Amino acid sequence: LTTVPSGKRVVIEYAAVACQTLGSDSISDFRIQIPRVINGVNSTIPAPLLVSRQGDSVSVFSVQKWAGGGPVKLYADFSNSYRIYFGFARTSALNEASCNVYVFGHTVNTQ
Repeated sequence: LTTVPSGKRVVIEYAAVACQTLGSDSISDFRIQIPRVINGVNSTIPAPLLVSRQGDSVSVFSVQKWAGGGPVKLYADFSNSYRIYFGFARTSALNEASCNVYVFGHTVNTQ
């Protein structure tokens, strides 16, 4: 949760992700988004990221490592706050998955 300063717009231009899953669980359909309200209607346009498995499973627990990233264009205008959401599909909801998401961008003047 971050506050955008008055007169500024946050521009996110790149996102990356690193995840771990257990067993044969796999990750697909990874997306990142900033919800917006346009004319009083909640709206989100997700930016998909390509995520792929990295090497063979490691350790006795069969940990799978996933990574990906790429260019995106997400904007947040001046408001009280904004949130960045991410989501993904998995083949199994029985095992745990953990992810770190990294976003890179800057602010621009809106006036």
